[in-house]
Amino acid sequence: MNELDNLSNLFRSFSETFATGLPRFAIALVLLIIGWLLAKFISRLLVRILQTIPVDALGEKIKTIDFFANLDFKLSSLIGKLFYWVIMTIFFTTAAETMGLTSISDGIKNLLAYLPKLLSAAVFFCHWGIGC
Repeated sequence: MNELDNLSNLFRSFSETFATGLPRFAIALVLLIIGWLLAKFISRLLVRILQTIPVDALGEKIKTIDFFANLDFKLSSLIGKLFYWVIMTIFFTTAAETMGLTSISDGIKNLLAYLPKLLSAAVFFCHWGIGC
């Protein structure tokens, strides 16, 4: 009988965990879908607005700088992609916190806090001709 009680307790524990976790997962999935749709919409809208303004001409002027000369990019699409990923990162973090995965949201926050240091180091090393 003891083994049957253990199996019953295990099943009850699993079903309770599943029942409490399923709504959190559904909410997180809905948040990610809303975030994806919102990010795509805002990104496309921003690219269209920036294309009406001569932002891409500014991008061509930036390419005259030696550091950016070998890069092939349109400034409007680059800004659009940047905004897309900023919005998606916000929704990833929110979805992770909704599911109770604070370690993932903390990791995303730490990565975002590290990016300015990484970019400044890249500019420093490329300015001195190291690694570029």
